Amino acid sequence: MSRYLPLVGIIASTVAGLLWVRAMAGAVPSGQTQTIQSSAKDSARGRTLPSVRHDTPFAGGIAVKLRGDAAMLMLDPLGRRTGTDAITGKAFAEIPGGSGGEDSVDDPTDTSRSPVNIRAKELAVTPALAGAYKLTVSAAVSGKYGLDIGGFSREFEMRDATFEDVPILGGTRHSYLVHLESGSRGGVVVSGGFYSGAAPGNTRPLLTYASPSVPETRVPAGTTAFPIVVFYDAHAVREGFAARLDERDISRIFHPASGRFEKVLIPAHPGRNTLVLTVRGDDGRKVTDRLTVVVPK
Repeated sequence: MSRYLPLVGIIASTVAGLLWVRAMAGAVPSGQTQTIQSSAKDSARGRTLPSVRHDTPFAGGIAVKLRGDAAMLMLDPLGRRTGTDAITGKAFAEIPGGSGGEDSVDDPTDTSRSPVNIRAKELAVTPALAGAYKLTVSAAVSGKYGLDIGGFSREFEMRDATFEDVPILGGTRHSYLVHLESGSRGGVVVSGGFYSGAAPGNTRPLLTYASPSVPETRVPAGTTAFPIVVFYDAHAVREGFAARLDERDISRIFHPASGRFEKVLIPAHPGRNTLVLTVRGDDGRKVTDRLTVVVPK
C-alpha cells in the first residue's frame, strides 16, 4: 500500500484544487529466449474490454505511476488525451481534471558506484469517467519500466494493478486498457490495449496484448529479442495452447493461465519474424493470433 501513497496524494491534492476553484466560482458543476513469469500479485483480475463510450460520471479517480526511462499518454473514454509521447515528443493536456508530473530522485553529490537515480512520472485524473481509458507507454531508448495503476472511489478506497520490470524497445509503444468500474468501491480492471484475433458478437478476446500494440511492429536494427506482454482472459484455457515462431514450436516458453498475464522475450532475426498464438476458450472457441516483428536487414 505504501507505494500508492504518493498516488493518493495526487488524487487528494487535485480534488482539493477542484473544490477550491468551484468554491471561488460560487457553483459546483453537475455533471535470447527467456521467459519472465508474472508473480501471484500480477493477477489480471478477470480482464474485460470496454463497452461503448459514455460520459457517466465516475465518483472517484485514477492514478498511475510510471517508473523508468519512458513516458505515458492517457486517452479517456471520450478520446481526450493527457500525458506525453516519448517518441514524438508531443505533450497533451486535454482531459479535465488531469494532472501529472515528475517524481524523480537524482543526487548529483552521490559519487558512489551506484548513485541514486530514480526516474518516475505520475499521472492522475479526477473526477474520472466510468469506462475504458487507454494508457500508452512509449520509450525513445530501450530499457525496462514499472507501472502502478490505481482506481479510487470517492472515499479513496482503492483497487490496483502492478507491473514490474517490463522490457520495452526504443521507438516502440506498449498499450494497456484500464477499465474504471462505476461501483461505490471504485477499482480498475487492466488488459492489453491491443487484440488480434476475432471476437464475434459480445464475446471478449481470449488474448490481449500490451506488447505488441499493433499487428506489425518495426524495431531497431540489431534487435535480437522482442518482448511479448500477453494477457489471458478469464475464459482462456491452457489445454490446446500453442505458440509458433516462423513455423517453429516455442509453446514451452509460454505459461498461459486464465486471468493472468506474462512477459515473454522471443528471439528475433533480421527480416520478418512471425509469431502465431492459438488458444481455446472454455466455451469451445478457438482463436489464432498472428503477430509480426520486422527487424531491418
